[in-house]
Amino acid sequence: MKARNLLTLSMIVSCLWHTACGSETTVGGGCTVTEHADDDGATLTCTDGSSYELPGECGPPPSTFLMQHEWNEAEMFRRDCSAEAGLNLHICTQNGDPDCGDQYEQWMNSCDHIWRLWINMIPQRECGTVIFEVEDPQVQSSPATVSYDDPDGDGIHNWHEYSMGLNPCEANSFGTCVASDAEQDYDSDGTPNGQDEYPLCDIHHENDPADWQSDCV
Repeated sequence: MKARNLLTLSMIVSCLWHTACGSETTVGGGCTVTEHADDDGATLTCTDGSSYELPGECGPPPSTFLMQHEWNEAEMFRRDCSAEAGLNLHICTQNGDPDCGDQYEQWMNSCDHIWRLWINMIPQRECGTVIFEVEDPQVQSSPATVSYDDPDGDGIHNWHEYSMGLNPCEANSFGTCVASDAEQDYDSDGTPNGQDEYPLCDIHHENDPADWQSDCV
């Protein structure tokens, strides 16, 4: 899905929330209006003369759609780039080049560097935060660490937000119709994300006796 289509998706979500789309919209309670307002608490005049208080928009913010789209694109790039690096290593080895190992490391550094900058792009634009702290974005071999910032104040740092597919710029990644990011329980261990030291998985969960999950970091 291209970025220009994300606004359309957001509009579709808005339309579905109001239960109909078109010149006449049923907003709830049997109220039909020719136009509807998106402001929280807006009072509408129905076609039958009655009034209706809109509950307000509660769908996901557009930045969540855009962020997840770009993150998926970045992950696919990294996968393809890594596969190409592996193929190049194989060809290099077949040709007897003694520097294949160094070349492969450079290829992978390039793949990872572009991937990190791509992951950072939308959150950096939306709220000035990043998922990866890259020492020098202009240098492909530049050291990078995951970010432990929490710009939306929900108790979940950026790296965990990214890992769970959440929006680090919004405390309610999927809107106010559902539980906030902090209230959700990603690993189903009974501890809400915002209070969980290891929100990605329960390191001693009865359903995971071997502790095989490797994302508890």
